[in-house]
Amino acid sequence: MKPINLNQPYLSTRQSAKVLQVSLGTVQKMVELGELTAWKTRGGHRRILTSSLNQ
Repeated sequence: MKPINLNQPYLSTRQSAKVLQVSLGTVQKMVELGELTAWKTRGGHRRILTSSLNQ
């Protein structure tokens, strides 16, 4: 897997889970609860703002 560039404006759920050291399901739940700022792509994939990982 490629190294994660935290200078990107957004990350995938998998990348976010790796940064936060939690499971993919936990990240998805955090998005649903509004704890992370995210949106879905046309294909249904979540993108999470890197800045929201620090909150």
